[in-house]
Amino acid sequence: MPGNDSNTKVRILPPRQRGAVLVIGLLILLVMTLIGVTAMSTSTMQERMSANGMNANIAFQAAESAVIAAMSSLATVKSAMGTVGPVNGPTVTYGSGSLTAVGNSQVTYVGDSIPDGTSLGIGTSGLTAHQFTASSTSTVTAANARSATNQGWVFIGPK
Repeated sequence: MPGNDSNTKVRILPPRQRGAVLVIGLLILLVMTLIGVTAMSTSTMQERMSANGMNANIAFQAAESAVIAAMSSLATVKSAMGTVGPVNGPTVTYGSGSLTAVGNSQVTYVGDSIPDGTSLGIGTSGLTAHQFTASSTSTVTAANARSATNQGWVFIGPK
């Protein structure tokens, strides 16, 4: 029936899509990827800095331990008093595993002086102030971290 419109179906075509949602989604994904990569590289750098700080601290502790061991070694102190120049002191190992530092120490006898609290040595009962310096270097070989320390001290004893 030509005049009856009830059987005629009208199709409304949607407007043509141009992929704007796809492009925006890809841009958001790209930005999130860049943020993730930046965060990972920052995290890796902070981990390296932390490890380097720890290795430097281990090397420093080994150097300090070697200086204390040198100052405590009576044999090293006596040997330094009878020698001109530095005398090798004890070697100290600090740490464990691959983070082990070895500290090597040296003691040098500087000379003697009048002890503090006396007037030109009068009333000191024959005592003198013996002056020393101790130096130490240490290395964490696995990390190539190094440290050095120097310390001076005075030992009051017989002339």
